[in-house]
Amino acid sequence: MNTRDLFIQWLSSSSSKKFSSETIVRALDDGSEYCMSRKLSKKSFWDINDRREFVAVVSKLLGMKMYRLTNRKTAVVLDKAVSLYKDFLRHSQENISVESNEIKDADENRSKIYQKLYSISKVYDDPTGITIKK
Repeated sequence: MNTRDLFIQWLSSSSSKKFSSETIVRALDDGSEYCMSRKLSKKSFWDINDRREFVAVVSKLLGMKMYRLTNRKTAVVLDKAVSLYKDFLRHSQENISVESNEIKDADENRSKIYQKLYSISKVYDDPTGITIKK
């Protein structure tokens, strides 16, 4: 599932109902296309997973008077959409860090188990028959 679909799914579970999900996503799509066409960003908003990078690009876009004048309705929606997408990115990054910590803990536990199994196997595999551990 791509970031756009995950954001739509996240929007449907959030409480923001000032604009419809389609309107918010369309505003982000339009802003993203504008940024890429004006070389403000090499990547689409949906390909930016770092919240700080997204904020930097969007700040440039929303600070452009020409964009606000030529795309008034989109700019109004984009103001709200940007804050929602930042919340989504923050939420996503928190989930990723929790998952990575869980994976790290599981790897540490697995390593401890392997170390215990290795020490047990050394005791039982002693060819002299003496089971004295150093």
